[in-house]
Amino acid sequence: MSTKTVTRVYDPLGALSRPSSLRTASRSFRPIYAANLRRALTDISDRTNARLRFIGYTKNERLDRRTASVYGDDIGLSAARARRAMDTLMKDPVLSGARSEHEGRGYVQSEML
Repeated sequence: MSTKTVTRVYDPLGALSRPSSLRTASRSFRPIYAANLRRALTDISDRTNARLRFIGYTKNERLDRRTASVYGDDIGLSAARARRAMDTLMKDPVLSGARSEHEGRGYVQSEML
């Protein structure tokens, strides 16, 4: 029996109700976003180990000293951003019980090059 990984990418435009910022302690997501994620999970409910993956990215800019002391590098910063988004969304009752994970990627790992 072979194991096959299937990835469905859901990258909605306008998921954030306001621009995200390093200085923003919490983000405000549009209410429909959690429902759309739940629908995406339902679409793949027949798959084993279905989960939401939150991926954070950083800009191609040098971190200031304070930010670097907190996060270490751009990967640490982007992982923290993804974790905050994941934690915020997973509090929504629509997503209760859903499995999730997060990861950070630096500028060189992005598709924005």
